[in-house]
Amino acid sequence: MSRTLPVTVLQGLTWPELTAGTLLRRYQRFVADVKLETGEIVTAHCPNTGSMQGCCEPGRTVYLSKHNNPNRKYRITIFPVCSEKRSSGRLT
Repeated sequence: MSRTLPVTVLQGLTWPELTAGTLLRRYQRFVADVKLETGEIVTAHCPNTGSMQGCCEPGRTVYLSKHNNPNRKYRITIFPVCSEKRSSGRLT
């Protein structure tokens, strides 16, 4: 994972290290394929099960957090999805 944002604390909330990628497709509500800057394609968990209409089109920049919990099905989670006008996402 190449372009990363460091772990930060904002108003008492700890944000994990985030890595940029390009959304290829979102499917099955909880799953998305993302292409990293290295060219690697990863499958990530999407905690927002809503339609996310207007912010999940292929080609959008997304940020990913990596988790080492062996009980997780997907070790990577999409964090905020960036639209041209604003960012949206959830920390769960």
